[in-house]
Amino acid sequence: MPNSTSENFAADALAGIEFLKGHKGIDAKRIGLIGHSEGGLIAPLVASQSDDVAFIVLLAGPGLPGEDILLAQAALILKASGAGPEALAKQRATQEMMFAVLKQEKDNATAEKKMREEFDKQMAGLSEDEKAQAKQTLEAQIKMVLSPWFRHFLTYDPRPTLAKVKCPALALNGENDLQVPAAENLREIEATLKAAGNKDVTVMRLPKLNHLFQTSETGLPGEYVKIEETFAPVALKTIGDWVLAHGEVTYPPLNANCVVVGACSSKFRIHARKNILPGTDCLGPGDHTVGEPEILQLTYGLNFLSIQAHQDVSYGWSIH
Repeated sequence: MPNSTSENFAADALAGIEFLKGHKGIDAKRIGLIGHSEGGLIAPLVASQSDDVAFIVLLAGPGLPGEDILLAQAALILKASGAGPEALAKQRATQEMMFAVLKQEKDNATAEKKMREEFDKQMAGLSEDEKAQAKQTLEAQIKMVLSPWFRHFLTYDPRPTLAKVKCPALALNGENDLQVPAAENLREIEATLKAAGNKDVTVMRLPKLNHLFQTSETGLPGEYVKIEETFAPVALKTIGDWVLAHGEVTYPPLNANCVVVGACSSKFRIHARKNILPGTDCLGPGDHTVGEPEILQLTYGLNFLSIQAHQDVSYGWSIH
């Protein structure tokens, strides 16, 4: 929905948990959350509101306020693309101007007017071609930053919510992540969870992986579509091993379940079938598109239950 924010998506995930709790093939005491990127904001939000969350896995999840992440992201991507100090300084000045206006002006029409006025000042001295190119970029940026989602993300600090999370937590980032920088965000996630008394926190940086957890060279977003790998096996194994280890320590070896939160493609590939729940129907190996709710089988014996088929898809997995 056009006016949705992370808070709305958290409500969707809570509804997903309620759905899983009522499913006969799900152990309601072992439902966890896996959130990627913005999903890494949503998973702690849900875990802080529901005692039904047994664990969370944060994949490239933010540990810093949105404004800090956006500034760092733009600088890292520009620098990796070969931009020099002057271009970096101009980009930061434009971002800081827009963010300041957004925080000051709650009315979109007033905010847009001020942004255009400030941008005209910044363009003084540019050639006509440079101005035309800058204005084209500005139009797209203004539309994006005035959205309810962006306004919420800009000022949202995940740390107070992380401090309320008491369940086991695994946080992973790729070292080549240019969108949610690994070192700074993992440091804040770990420090916040532990300072609040969470005794079961695991944090890992995975070499060569980008924001989508693909094995990469540069980490640049333009590289994503050129990489054949969808999700690095080392990341899948790290998640699976951690979830199974926690399940074996806490509960009898039945099922471990989780809801995946975040923007996902509706298309996916099934690599293997094994350890199928008795009495359930599973699709075979191959490429598939999410449709009506159905039990599916993924790599490492993950049973994949689609419960919402749109851009921000929530899923339940049963791991055997």
